Amino acid sequence: ADALGGAIAERTLETIYPFKVAALNGADEVILNRGGEVLSVGDHFDLFNPGDEIKDPSTGESLGMAERKIGSVEVVRVLPKVSYARVVERTEPVQVEALCRKPQAPKTETKANNSSRNIQNEINDLFK
Repeated sequence: ADALGGAIAERTLETIYPFKVAALNGADEVILNRGGEVLSVGDHFDLFNPGDEIKDPSTGESLGMAERKIGSVEVVRVLPKVSYARVVERTEPVQVEALCRKPQAPKTETKANNSSRNIQNEINDLFK
């Protein structure tokens, strides 16, 4: 329960207050606006340059900012308030305020999805 609560809290904070590049430290290193207990040496993040605001065409509500993936970083040093990260790959220049997000793992088929798909196939076979 504690681990689940911690994971939910971490995901919520990352969504509301994502890690950002606070400063550039040469061509191949950035300084992130998080440190301390939040990040660890060896952590990897994808980098996204922020784009224009996206608004819902029906309601006008802000849906956030468009994001364009531009590369990835690896944390190499952690201090109490900031962390230093090496740029591992880059397709365009990194901007201050670039967003850092954990890489998303590819979705794998679960037993439940697989089971419901098999049932659906059997139903479809009945109506052929």
